[in-house]
Amino acid sequence: MIIVLICGLGTPLAATHIIGGNFEVTHIAGNSYQVKLTIFKDCNPGTAILADMNVFVYDAVTYSQQNSITMKVPEGDTLTLGDRCYTPPSLCVEEYTFLDTISLTGNPNGYIISAQTCCRNYIIDNINNPGNTGMTWTIEVPDPSMINNSPKLGPYPQEGFLCLNVLRTMDLSAKDPDGDSLFYRLVNPYASSPSGNTTPPPYSPVSWKPGYSANNAISGNPSLEINNTTGLLKCNASQLGVYVFAYSVSEYRNGMKIGETRRDMQLQVLPNCNINFKPEFVLPEQTSYSLSATDEICLPVVVVDSNSTDSIYLTSYYTTDSDKLLLEEPSTLKRIGTGEISGQICYRANCVDVGSTDNVQLHLRAHSYNCKLADTARKTITIALDPLPADIESLFPNIFTPNSDGANDYFNLTDPEAIPCIEGMQIRIFNRWGRMVYENYGQSFKWDGTFEAQDVAEGVYFFTVEGTYSDKSFFFKNFLTLMR
Repeated sequence: MIIVLICGLGTPLAATHIIGGNFEVTHIAGNSYQVKLTIFKDCNPGTAILADMNVFVYDAVTYSQQNSITMKVPEGDTLTLGDRCYTPPSLCVEEYTFLDTISLTGNPNGYIISAQTCCRNYIIDNINNPGNTGMTWTIEVPDPSMINNSPKLGPYPQEGFLCLNVLRTMDLSAKDPDGDSLFYRLVNPYASSPSGNTTPPPYSPVSWKPGYSANNAISGNPSLEINNTTGLLKCNASQLGVYVFAYSVSEYRNGMKIGETRRDMQLQVLPNCNINFKPEFVLPEQTSYSLSATDEICLPVVVVDSNSTDSIYLTSYYTTDSDKLLLEEPSTLKRIGTGEISGQICYRANCVDVGSTDNVQLHLRAHSYNCKLADTARKTITIALDPLPADIESLFPNIFTPNSDGANDYFNLTDPEAIPCIEGMQIRIFNRWGRMVYENYGQSFKWDGTFEAQDVAEGVYFFTVEGTYSDKSFFFKNFLTLMR
C-alpha cells in the first residue's frame, strides 16, 4: 500500500527556507493511523513562518484522491548541530513535527501520502532556480489489511554538515517497529509548483544543474553515497556550497517490498572545520639507535595534539627480534595530559640481552580522546645491540713507556669495565720477527715490557685479541709502540 500526503501553504513565500522533511505512518487500531510529518527549516533571521499543512491521500495505482487532512502547525524546536569536535556557528535548523490521525480503508493497491510546499533555499548550488522550486514529501503505505508501521527515520542528524576535503560519515539509519528489512538508496528529490498548488502523483524530480544527479548530488571523492544496508552516508566534499539530496528507505517483508518513505535534505559544505587530528610524536626524532652492553640511552618523548583540549595517554612497551623476554623489565613510560605531553624513557643494555637478541624495539603509543572517535599514534624505536662496543679498540693503548716513572708504565686496558661481557679473552704480543713475547688470559692483563725477565727493545710490536662477547666470538689485531 502506498500513501501520498500533500501539504499546501497559503502563499508561495509562506514556507521559504525549507531544508527537508519526511513522513512516518503508525498504525493505531483498525483503520486508524497516525500521520507524522517532520519538516526541517532554516531558522536564520529573515526566514518565513510555517503555516498549516494540507495532506492528501491517493490510490497508489490510479492516483485518485482518497482522503485529506489539514495538519496544524506546531511549535518548532531549534536544533544544535555539531559534534564533540566542532559546532558550526553559521548553521541553524528548526524542526517542526506535524501530527494528526487519518482513516485508511482496505485497498489492495495501497496508498501514497504526500505533502507539498514552496520553497527551497535560494542559495542551493546543485539545482536550477532553487528559490522557485517547491518540495514534495511522500510515503508509500501498504493495504491496511497488512498491519504495518513505517520506518522511524529519527531526528535531523546532529552532524548534518560536511567539511571541505574531509571524509565524513553520518548515520541515517532508520528503525522499523515491525522488524522488516530496510534498504537505503539515494533518489531524486521531488519538486512541486512554486505557486503552492497541490498536485497528485506522479511527481517530477528537481532540475539538476549540469554534472549533478541523485547519485552525484555533491562533488567529491567519494561523492555523496549511502550504504544500502546500514544507512551510513559518506562524502569527501571537494567544493564549498549548499546542496540538496534525498534518500529513500524501503521496507521488505518476506522478500517483498511493502512500503517506502523518502527524506529530502540539504547539506552545507563548510570551510575550516575544527576537526579531530591524531596526536603526533615530536620527539624522539630518530627511530634507530645502537647500544653495547651496560650502555644506557635516555630518550626525550614529546607528543602534541592539535586539538588542545584532547586528553593524551602516553604508554610504552618493549619487544625483541627473538621474541625472548628481556632479562630485566626496562623502564616504561606512563603519562597523562592534555594537548601536549612529555617525558623521558631510558634503556640500559645488559650482557644477557646482548647475547640473546640483535635488536630491541621500544614501542611508544599516544592515545588521545575528546571527540567521538579516539585516535592513536604509534612510534617504534629500534635499538641495535652490538656484539662489541664500537670503540673497543680504543680501550687498548697503542703506545706505552715502561720506564718506572709512574706514568704509562704498563700496557693494559684503559677501562676494563667498559667491556664487562667479554669471556675467555686472550691477548698475545709479538715482536717484529713474529716471536710471541707476552700472553695472558682475561681482561686484567698488565704487560711491563719484559720477556723472560729482561727488558725488550724499544720499537713497534704486534698484538692480537680474541674471545667471546655475549656468546659471540670476536678477533682483532693492532700495533703497539714501546718507548722507554
